[in-house]
Amino acid sequence: RVNADAPLIDPQLIDLLVETIDATGAGTVFAAPGVPCAHDGVDPVSRDAFNKLVTEAGADPVAQEHVTGYFKKHEDFVPIAQVDIEPALQIGGMRFSVDSERDMAFIEELYRRSGVQAGDLNIRDAIRLCQSDPSLMDISNMVRQKPLDHRGGTVLIRCDGGHDIGFGHVTRCLALARALRDRNGYGVVLAMTPDPVANERVRAEGFAVHTWPGGMSEQLWLQQLITDHKPKAVVYDIRTGLSRYAIEELKQDGHLVVAIDDGSARRWASDIVAYPPVEQVQDLDWIGYRGTKLVGWEWTIFPDARRAPARSLHTEGAAKKLLISLGGSDPLNLTWEIACLLTRLRGRIEPHFVIGPGFAQGKLLEKRLKALWPTAQIAVQPTSLADIFADVDAALTMYGVTAQELAAAGVPALYICLDQDHAYSARSLAERGVGVDLGLADEIDWPQALTVIDQLLQNDDELSLMRKRGPRLIDGQGANRLAELIAETVKLRAAA
Repeated sequence: RVNADAPLIDPQLIDLLVETIDATGAGTVFAAPGVPCAHDGVDPVSRDAFNKLVTEAGADPVAQEHVTGYFKKHEDFVPIAQVDIEPALQIGGMRFSVDSERDMAFIEELYRRSGVQAGDLNIRDAIRLCQSDPSLMDISNMVRQKPLDHRGGTVLIRCDGGHDIGFGHVTRCLALARALRDRNGYGVVLAMTPDPVANERVRAEGFAVHTWPGGMSEQLWLQQLITDHKPKAVVYDIRTGLSRYAIEELKQDGHLVVAIDDGSARRWASDIVAYPPVEQVQDLDWIGYRGTKLVGWEWTIFPDARRAPARSLHTEGAAKKLLISLGGSDPLNLTWEIACLLTRLRGRIEPHFVIGPGFAQGKLLEKRLKALWPTAQIAVQPTSLADIFADVDAALTMYGVTAQELAAAGVPALYICLDQDHAYSARSLAERGVGVDLGLADEIDWPQALTVIDQLLQNDDELSLMRKRGPRLIDGQGANRLAELIAETVKLRAAA
């Protein structure tokens, strides 16, 4: 049995396994206990052993999910032979299976570096590549192999994104979805309002999207999805009018309910709630809440943080690289206004503009920015900001998920806030010395703000300190932590 998700096989080892079964009369063969083996995805089984598996254990969940994994959990079921793995393959900590997009990227990079034709890469050569450059393993080191007794299941995530509300909710829900899928083995589907940009962004990540049909209440629509998918958990990251009582009715099938950064009464119907440590969370009424309340920067959810590499800031007097990123949609159309204001700092800054997927007239804005700032860097709908973060000295950003990503990446930032809720959150980061709060967008004194921006960019000592504080405050593992907690809670409920 050769698994298609383990494309790097070794003919010599396969011959040895088959010869061992033939010589011993065993039903199957494994490596000696405790001996690591980088080779995976090949299981020789005798016909008698396979027939017994089908007739006597065919209904067992482990046999149905992993087939030959049943033999490992029931070592007395058929005779098992052991084989000595040669030292070249006795490697632990390496996985060459393809279970996620990260795994695919890892295998593709191995092929690129080896230069061989598709299908010709041997696992021995792959091991040597990884030993010569251990950083290769970082591409997929977050992906975990599912345990034999894992039964999977589905998690439903309810979130929205678009020009009016931005794409922060979608960004962090995708981070959680990837962690649930890649680290914990769950199928994930997302329920969203119709928005072509937001919906396509989710589909591009490989997740199914169900859009809210017109003329149907949100509760009825979700009830249909829950009936169809039978999720183990439902995650809500929304700002709609869905009530606490609607969620309580929806959860009558027993699924886990998780709410992200939700200040509404919906939190009372949630089994798990997660928030950054901002003032407004402490102001909420929590008396009598019986669920799990998670409050802290360690629960901040966004894509994997890639810390900006340690480097010296530009020499005194040199232009500083300033990122201008006003969210996925820039609902107030501030990018152009700020670009014009920043011309007063021409020669002292090198701007790097980001035009998000929801920008109104993004192509026209790009054209105008090129004319105003001919040497500026302009990123149009980038799939990731991580590489940009690593190349800038500071950022001017709309407060939201991006502001938290910047802190985790060690990039000092200046925050513009859309509403009072964002202002409270921005202040909590500014008070910790990782950014500067410029205030509400419609109240900012821009000439004064320009002075603040200039003074920060010229203060190399403060910039250096801010670069160190951010990653100490936010490590970027919130999505992984929450996914792990969801999986563990679902498992405990099933056991109970």
